Amino acid sequence: MTAVLGAAVTGVDAAYVTYAPGLAVPESSVHVQEFADVAQRSGVLLSGRGEPAAQKAEQTSMPRRRAVR
Repeated sequence: MTAVLGAAVTGVDAAYVTYAPGLAVPESSVHVQEFADVAQRSGVLLSGRGEPAAQKAEQTSMPRRRAVR
């Protein structure tokens, strides 16, 4: 999955991530974290809309970066 995610962020500077059915799903933070790890290594800045689970994923995946919402 990392290779697929890496290909998805190649040449990308910022990303708006959505998660279906929603970030309230317990495993969502694990999936978002996996994407965030790949994105961060690629220099991609992620965006969220202020949902508590989105903020948690931002804080754990990019503690030293400012997320653009």
